[in-house]
Amino acid sequence: MSTRELNRKRAKRPKVKTGCQTCKIRRVKCDETRPECLRCQKFGRGYCDGYESAKPEAPERKAILPKAVSIIHKPSPKRDPVIQVFKNQDEFSCFRLYCEEVAPQLSYSNRSVWHQLLLQAGQHQPFIRHAIIAIGALNRSMRPLEDLRTSPAPATRKPKSPPVASDGLITTGMDAFALEHYGKFLQGAKSNITVTKVQGRRMAMIACLLVVCIENMQFHYENALSHAHKGLLLLDELRDSTPGTREPDGLSSPVPDAVEDELVQQFNRMELQVMAMYDARSGHEHRKLKQEGYLSVKDMPQRFTSLEQARLYLDLIMRRTFHFMASALADDQSAYLRFGDYTPDSTSDKGSPSPNPPIDISSWLRNAPDELSVEQEIYAAENRRWAQAYEPIFRAASQNLDRIESVYALLLKLQSLAITVRCAGHLSKTELVYDDFMPEFKQIVSLSKTLLTHPHADKFFSEGKFCFDMGLIYPLMTPAMSCRDRILRREAISLLGIRPWREAQWSSEPSVDVATFLMDIEEEGIEAEYIPEWARARLSGVDADMEAKSLRLQCIRGVGKHAVHKEQTRHYDAFQ
Repeated sequence: MSTRELNRKRAKRPKVKTGCQTCKIRRVKCDETRPECLRCQKFGRGYCDGYESAKPEAPERKAILPKAVSIIHKPSPKRDPVIQVFKNQDEFSCFRLYCEEVAPQLSYSNRSVWHQLLLQAGQHQPFIRHAIIAIGALNRSMRPLEDLRTSPAPATRKPKSPPVASDGLITTGMDAFALEHYGKFLQGAKSNITVTKVQGRRMAMIACLLVVCIENMQFHYENALSHAHKGLLLLDELRDSTPGTREPDGLSSPVPDAVEDELVQQFNRMELQVMAMYDARSGHEHRKLKQEGYLSVKDMPQRFTSLEQARLYLDLIMRRTFHFMASALADDQSAYLRFGDYTPDSTSDKGSPSPNPPIDISSWLRNAPDELSVEQEIYAAENRRWAQAYEPIFRAASQNLDRIESVYALLLKLQSLAITVRCAGHLSKTELVYDDFMPEFKQIVSLSKTLLTHPHADKFFSEGKFCFDMGLIYPLMTPAMSCRDRILRREAISLLGIRPWREAQWSSEPSVDVATFLMDIEEEGIEAEYIPEWARARLSGVDADMEAKSLRLQCIRGVGKHAVHKEQTRHYDAFQ
């Protein structure tokens, strides 16, 4: 070989790293024949060590990287996950509002249903997602302008400015958007849900919660109650159609493998709001259901170990008590005070006499048998046992009012106090019975004031807030309607009117109207501090007219043949 040939440099070419392992070791060019290199087989080795198995990963990594870059710098509608799920910015914004702000506050106790279970259902059933968007849109339409400025919006998109009315609320555009998705949800539910199987009933129960929630948010209380009743029938069918299951304990699901405990427990709380407002079920059904969970209450711990445990037992005790009260009412047909059931010589505020035959108002459970009084004491004793077992948790919460958990703890105590008073007055022969509950009235007002001035009060009791569960309004209405101490009663009414908020079928503003109506009727013509029995009134009817934005309120003042019917219509702007 010549010197020229020795000094000649090899031409530079890019190194190839895809050859077989044998050629790499020999540092020779591989012909890359697969599965074995021909060069190795021809030049004396007779075999090839093959190729590295890890090498095919390199092209995959290279293929992924440009996609990630393109998503960041050049959004592609085909690859953007937000666009795949949501058709536009408004859908995504309302869904995100639900996830981040609405769901955590829809329940005072069972937040996992709204924040986890429903969102998981929406992943598998697109029609559920339409309901979630509708709830987010309705919540947005109720919120003041200053809250809307901080509404969540996608990080990669500029939030659109919603049309706002002069009073600071979203105009009907967002309501129409909510109704559009509500309609899609109802259509999807009709097409996808069957109640012939357990899983179908589960999905029907989820849909029922969403319908009741949306109807309540729109002030369609009759529709909400109607669907709630149908939902409770679903729960009864679930219990009855599951052979071989244990006696319902009133605390958990009868079929936990198919329907979650949390879902059944949310239905149990929905039942409370139904019974506290209007329950159309028969006396036979109430007599059956008042026995639910008897063994659970009998074996109730002497001291609760958690707030959740205490809540489950109180829900059960309240349901049993409400069913007892409803069955007692059904057993005495004269107890039904409907509009028009008053003496013919009585007159309304409009001066129109009643055309109906006379009834003796004093017959309202005045002839209740002794057995009912004994049974009443049984349910009252259950509540007292609960309060004793709850006392350590309540004391601890009262000493740590800076924590959000104390809100839930104080609400449980308030509901226990309210049911104590309501149960005692249910079979009473006189309104004077409420005078014996001044300690309970004072504690209800005091705890309510603590809640409404709580560091976390704005998360629950403020304008634009809606909660699916019974919360503070029902307990606070107890002294507002039944306490005849003028100062304490006015304080309770004042707390209800301190700010507008909503819980299930209750709104704080109309509640002020109801309580003020009763107070004015009772104090009419009474100069003394004490309200005598003949001047005391029982609420007999509340009719809300959404179109006229009015409340028609009715009550019976006095007892016996001297009882008179009173009626008043109040107009206000609470129904937005």
